[in-house]
Amino acid sequence: MTLFQQFPRLGQLATPATVAGIALMPILAYTVKSYRKWHALGRGGLPHNIFGFAIQSVLQLLAKRDTIDDAPFSAPATVARYKPHGEETFLHAPLLARTGSRPTVPGFAAPQRQITEQATAAIKDKMTRYLDAVAAANPNALVCELSRLEGGNGPGIYLADKAHAPAFMSDLKGEVVHHHLEGSSHMVLSLADAREAVSKGWAQRFPLAGVRAIPWTYVLVYAPRDEGELAVWKGLVVAALRFVTAGGPSINEV
Repeated sequence: MTLFQQFPRLGQLATPATVAGIALMPILAYTVKSYRKWHALGRGGLPHNIFGFAIQSVLQLLAKRDTIDDAPFSAPATVARYKPHGEETFLHAPLLARTGSRPTVPGFAAPQRQITEQATAAIKDKMTRYLDAVAAANPNALVCELSRLEGGNGPGIYLADKAHAPAFMSDLKGEVVHHHLEGSSHMVLSLADAREAVSKGWAQRFPLAGVRAIPWTYVLVYAPRDEGELAVWKGLVVAALRFVTAGGPSINEV
């Protein structure tokens, strides 16, 4: 006599459980695959483990998917929030269109990274030294420290006087710009400059920009591929710093 013959009720339960298990297998496989892709992005502001992935999965429900659309920068409510300087440009000149296609940026809420066209070690070293130099040239306005938004996994520039940071910077704790280990960067641009950078192919929006107090203009700027693009990146860094400090001390360039 089989187990199911001895316990008929067990046989009745086994079939639904088996069906449910089979139905869940594709979901489990998808989750494991997604976790591996997320983990491969490297460390960021979330724990680099299954708990961080769980947080990311919840944040994904709030994340925007149309991150290369620059329309949100022109929405009346957004324009009103970033007055009086949001519609000003802080770039020295309009950007040229970035050549080629955009790099591949997986659609996770956080961390946001590019997995193609990453910067060389030499370019990344120059980026780090540039952030240090800009902060050193503006000791009363800026401080260069490890990025707290990225869990200390890269350099960032902060406002020296966080107490008087613009209201739209409240969720960023005074952090204006940082770059990541693969060479991409996050920074807060003016509406005009964010529109310019996104529309010309240099950047895309952070998926959680506009959620709570994360600025709409918190954008991912792609990793520089050469010296010419490094110069563009430096111009965007200065534009971000000039925007966030507008009405305060002037930013000395280096």
